[in-house]
Amino acid sequence: MYVSDSLRFRSFEEDLMLRRAVAYAYSGRLRVKTDLEQQIWSECSRLLANCVIYYNACILSEWLKRKEIQGNPGQIKRVSPVSWKHINFYGEYHFCEASEGIDLAKMVDEMEAFNGDR
Repeated sequence: MYVSDSLRFRSFEEDLMLRRAVAYAYSGRLRVKTDLEQQIWSECSRLLANCVIYYNACILSEWLKRKEIQGNPGQIKRVSPVSWKHINFYGEYHFCEASEGIDLAKMVDEMEAFNGDR
């Protein structure tokens, strides 16, 4: 698949901005003492940024699938999954607790209701 240079540059810029947002904890001050700790911090922020992109891509895929069934994909194909306004990077998360998973269909229902798409 061919991606134009301007889209590729925009995507790179968005990705860089997302990684900066992820790494901005502690008011942007790195609390590391060694080069190894700095490398680990950097790789963790990259992993979290990729998780955000994957999460957004799953939501957008569900929304696109629904819109294609309705015969109206519209501008969804041009929406970037590199967004973090709806993500709280400063919260406390417990990943060891059992969960029911994420109901993408319900999430898209709520998103459409909020945006007045229904």
